[in-house]
Amino acid sequence: MYLSSPPIPQIVFYGSADHDDVVSIIRQAYSFLVQHYVPGDEILLFGFSRGAFVVRTIAEIVVEIGILNMAGMEDFHQVLAAHKLSHSKKGTEDLEPKRSAHDFLNEYRLIDGQKQLRKVPQDTLECVGVWDTVGTSGIPEPFAEKLPLLGFKDRKLSVQIKYGFHAIALSETRKELVPSIWERQHTGPPQESDRAESDQVLKQVWFPCSHLEAGGQIEEYDDVTYISLIWMIANVIDHHLLSMNEEFIHILLSVFWTRVQRGFGLYDPEGGRRYCLTNTARQFPTGWKADTNETIHRSAFSSYDLIPGVEHDMDESNEKLIEKLLPFEVTIRNHLDFLMQEWAIHQGHRVGPDQKNSWPDQESWFKERWYHNFKQTELTGKPSTHSLFLDLLNQSVWPTNTQRMRQDMISSRRGKGHVAVEEAAMRILGSPMD
Repeated sequence: MYLSSPPIPQIVFYGSADHDDVVSIIRQAYSFLVQHYVPGDEILLFGFSRGAFVVRTIAEIVVEIGILNMAGMEDFHQVLAAHKLSHSKKGTEDLEPKRSAHDFLNEYRLIDGQKQLRKVPQDTLECVGVWDTVGTSGIPEPFAEKLPLLGFKDRKLSVQIKYGFHAIALSETRKELVPSIWERQHTGPPQESDRAESDQVLKQVWFPCSHLEAGGQIEEYDDVTYISLIWMIANVIDHHLLSMNEEFIHILLSVFWTRVQRGFGLYDPEGGRRYCLTNTARQFPTGWKADTNETIHRSAFSSYDLIPGVEHDMDESNEKLIEKLLPFEVTIRNHLDFLMQEWAIHQGHRVGPDQKNSWPDQESWFKERWYHNFKQTELTGKPSTHSLFLDLLNQSVWPTNTQRMRQDMISSRRGKGHVAVEEAAMRILGSPMD
């Protein structure tokens, strides 16, 4: 644990759920628990997309069934099938198989010998952290139809899980990738249920990114791919769940000091390019609900021109709906300057503090960048673009709405026909079209 002395050693398993055999991945990860779990251990599970489905399924198995021993692993597939079948949501024609599955599990729990099911204490499942679990049952809809037994029995977060963190992509346009939102579990007498729920932390936060960006599943470095990761790390640190090498994390993120960031936009999983969002297939929250505790990350409000409708959530009455930055997030924001408004202002360029360790303000920074690119750009034969640059440089109040400026430039075809000017203008304006 984070504050233990001496530190408690961490035993970790890393697995990839990229291929189609999800059951094999579930078995591998569960087998790791079987081999290494001893009473008193705390279990923390993390996963993205199919990996999120895997860890939520494992958490469900551990809560509902327990942990097999090594001898019992030869029956893993039967135990998993019986568990899934016993919670099947099909009609009355399947009552007999469900009874059979219940009987199988009840008999298996009573086995006293080499094969045993170990029930875990209340506080064993310390944390389940996931990025963008998709599909109403945890699996994308086309696969859910083919593999109906694999889905979650429901979307309840068991009271046996102390911390549940879910990072959700706000800007996903594929309709089949519906997020599987956790709901609080209400069980037992009201007093007992309320007490269990009051000890549980459930946080589900929407981020201004696509499904792939939420899990960092793109080849290039990009600012939006790290926001949800930093948020997850910040929660792990804030709740003292794991010891983190914060200095090393800063080194990993130092790429933002040296690499030109692509213009802010969404990643196209099919074409590998960026585009401005004009719609989203996802129904993000417009009001706070205790049962799901969904909030919207503050970084979404620095780019609300890309996410239709989210600006309406900036009302003061929706204070609970806006996720507050944790201390580690504030530290990262102050050093890398990309989580809040400065991130939107400076995106698309190399930005850093000056020799006095001060960040440039909007006006001086924009003018400096425009002038630098203006001097390096061939302008022969394009007086309209030349005039546009000079007009902007001479304005007493420097414009900050680069989205509108870019659209005006494109609609008036300024710079068209002169590649160097067009590219420079797009680069200066932080175009998501590059």
